[in-house]
Amino acid sequence: MNSLQQTQTLEECRRLLNDPDRLRALRDTQLLDTPSEESFDRFTRSASRLLHAPLTLISFVDSDRQFFKSTQGLPEPWASERVIPIENSVCQYTLQGQPLVIEDAREHPLLKNNPALSALNLVAYLGIPMITPEGHNLGAFCAVDHQARKWSEDEIALLQDLTHSIMTEISLRRTTRLLNEKVIELQNEKITREKFVGTLTHDLRSPLTASRLNAELILRKIEDPVLIRKYVGKIINGLTRVEQMIQNLLDTNLIAAGQHLPVYLEDCNLIQFVPQVIEDLALIHGQRFKFEAAPESDASLSVRVSSDGIRRVLENLCSNAVKYGDPEAPIRVIVTQTADVSRIAVHNRGNALSKEDQAKVFMPFHRSPSAIESRQSGWGIGLTLVQGVADSHQGSIQVQSSTEAGTEFTLEIPGNQSAAGLK
Repeated sequence: MNSLQQTQTLEECRRLLNDPDRLRALRDTQLLDTPSEESFDRFTRSASRLLHAPLTLISFVDSDRQFFKSTQGLPEPWASERVIPIENSVCQYTLQGQPLVIEDAREHPLLKNNPALSALNLVAYLGIPMITPEGHNLGAFCAVDHQARKWSEDEIALLQDLTHSIMTEISLRRTTRLLNEKVIELQNEKITREKFVGTLTHDLRSPLTASRLNAELILRKIEDPVLIRKYVGKIINGLTRVEQMIQNLLDTNLIAAGQHLPVYLEDCNLIQFVPQVIEDLALIHGQRFKFEAAPESDASLSVRVSSDGIRRVLENLCSNAVKYGDPEAPIRVIVTQTADVSRIAVHNRGNALSKEDQAKVFMPFHRSPSAIESRQSGWGIGLTLVQGVADSHQGSIQVQSSTEAGTEFTLEIPGNQSAAGLK
């Protein structure tokens, strides 16, 4: 190996060492920094016995260190510490994906000055890459001899077979863990759906019961047209609420099935339209809202959006801000309207959403712990519907939340776009 080849090998190993996909796969095993286990120790014992190798190692190669999951014949203090710096790692050179077969490391251009040679009395080395089915190299299963040795084809094949069995063990563990997580997820989903059905039944019963009572009052006051109109109006309002609940549920199921909500595009000046919606919301929630037009906005511009969809987004985001935000702080609604993009942001102060909740907040029926603890009623589908409106406009909805900055949901719709859910 000449100096150019050495440089190329080092550069390639360094690239692979820090490859983010490889490191994610390594952490996904959940084996780093875990205790010794008999299921892995069995492999190192077998390899030592079958290859007559005094030292065998199952090594996971991290970005800055090498962790020994299992060892046979490793001297102290490394047997207890089970970690060496990456600079001392020999197994890192297997990251290129090929077996590393060395008769005498003392004569190898990349290894002859490696401190591990003297520390571990490493002379002959045989390392087989541990590669996942997705092609990510986790490290190596290696055998070491304290004297120069020519590894035979049978010995190489034997260690490859054992390495394959190790990877099968790792894959089975991962599959089992994912299945267990899925079972827990399904159990939680079942509980969530049962709670949802209970909430839905309660919420539907209230307006239906009220409508029935109003109908009974009409029968008693059949001769009074003024009262009849009053009670009929209440019946219509109650049934309208029921219809909206059912439509929200149907739309949520449509989104969960991967389909777009049907929307009708029309010319709309958001800087004029959004304050109208806020004014309607103020009748319900009080004067909590502060409208702002971003400086770069074009107040004369009309954009192609679904006004019903925009109203739906604002009603959900603003009502959530009222429910879960600081009751003393104003709720800011910021509109950006340009030829290239339209944005509507709703910002409130109050308890922040955790990173985990931010990742799940748009999932159907999901309610954050803070929402549950607040004892505010809800189905956990409002933000799913907001996501559906964004998708139907070929746009996006983002959330940023921290204790210092507050919580802000931002709907972004590209300019000159057609609706994915256009009827």
